[in-house]
Amino acid sequence: MMHFRFDPHRWTPAGATPHCNITPPVGSIIGLKRRAWRVIEVRALADHEWNDAEREHVARKTAQWATWKIPSSSEIREIRRQSTPHQIVLQPLPEGPLHQVRTRDVERWYVLPEHYPVCSVCGELYPCREIEFDARAAEAKKELERAESILPGCCWECGEPVTSRQKSIRFDGDNLDLPGGPEVVFHTRQRCAGSADAYEKRWVAVDPDRRRWRLRCPGKIVLHVDGPDCTEGPHCPGSDVPHRLWMDHCQGHYSGVPCLRCEDESARRLGGAA
Repeated sequence: MMHFRFDPHRWTPAGATPHCNITPPVGSIIGLKRRAWRVIEVRALADHEWNDAEREHVARKTAQWATWKIPSSSEIREIRRQSTPHQIVLQPLPEGPLHQVRTRDVERWYVLPEHYPVCSVCGELYPCREIEFDARAAEAKKELERAESILPGCCWECGEPVTSRQKSIRFDGDNLDLPGGPEVVFHTRQRCAGSADAYEKRWVAVDPDRRRWRLRCPGKIVLHVDGPDCTEGPHCPGSDVPHRLWMDHCQGHYSGVPCLRCEDESARRLGGAA
């Protein structure tokens, strides 16, 4: 039995139509693991059929929802509906033994037409692995040539010089894109900010114990009445950068749930003004 989760950034078979749902339509053809499959049967699993990972998944989804508000009974039912594990029976095409697949969340299924393209060399759904490898190699070569053309002191995204009057961010240490290349610097303007953010993620990952985030924060920040509070503590670069999670308590509550810290601060301010 296969257990899987789809990655929306993975390979997409040519001619496929994305179908975002818990399960694919019965009778349809889907692209999965480089081949075509006919969906024979779809069945929601009863609670006693769930495994430990599936139970933890549903509990985690409910807890995540409760972070923002206390879910109602109808919302809990909807969370369970969207997270209920399903068993899917697939028939490989053109022939082969049946396979059972378990899924436990809304996924992106790639539904194929009845006439779908396959590679004449390897038989995989198009584009096959070899075509993708060639495309990635060509893209990597193009990116290497672009990196080699950037002069020292120029922005690693736009290639233009970074002047002392422009806002910028520098990343010390080895050049992650061009070993032995110049120090990486980016403009922080909107045009270059996305690439700087992506580079920072890799830069921090090289030495997470010493390197600190500057363009974003992986923590959860809560904006209380008396000021922001981030789970990253002193390592947080500030409340003005994007955070992994963000909550606003500035009205003394969140989604109708009182915040005791904010209530106490609001009462203190009212008492001081009286």
